[in-house]
Amino acid sequence: MSKILVLYDLMEPPVEITGQFLVKFSEIYKVNIMLVKSSEVKAEELDACRIVMIIRPQSMFLAYIAELIKKSGRVVITTYDD
Repeated sequence: MSKILVLYDLMEPPVEITGQFLVKFSEIYKVNIMLVKSSEVKAEELDACRIVMIIRPQSMFLAYIAELIKKSGRVVITTYDD
């Protein structure tokens, strides 16, 4: 089963709505989606996922994580709602 790590800085309505969508997505496509606050993410979670999605990034920390993931050859998806 594929694993997708979804990171966010603050739990806001756009993050909640995206999380709800991803729950339905995971049921249809049989993927494991982990929704984790950026300040609580562990190295093991980052290493375990081929795809990392970042919702509404608001910190340089998430920009740094996105850069590292991209350099490692994995997929990074960043979403903005503004």
